[in-house]
Amino acid sequence: MLNTQALEIAACQSLNSNIEEINALSLGNTEAAGTLIKIWEEESADLGRFQLDRALFILFRHGDFAYFMYERGAIDESRLRSALAPVPVRSTVGREFWQNAKGYFTDGYRDYIDRRILELEANDGGQ
Repeated sequence: MLNTQALEIAACQSLNSNIEEINALSLGNTEAAGTLIKIWEEESADLGRFQLDRALFILFRHGDFAYFMYERGAIDESRLRSALAPVPVRSTVGREFWQNAKGYFTDGYRDYIDRRILELEANDGGQ
């Protein structure tokens, strides 16, 4: 059981690393970003917005992987909350991105982030 779980976590981590590398490519290289804009026609053609969205995707994908590890019992909820600290659910731009991109993530993670946003709004107005 543990070997299977370790393999599953390692495989998911590898996939997430590949996604992160693709998205990070556009952050450090405007030529690469221009090429990716042409490939992903549904994304903003504005370079700055495209790069912002790629950075946000990296942060939310980081949270998705942390949630995956939580679901598998590899980390507890306190560690999950710690790992989710970089996920920008407090910022307007982060929340707007989330509303547009959450369909790319698993149901469990979507529900968790949506609940977290509601908690923040209830506790401090989300600010």
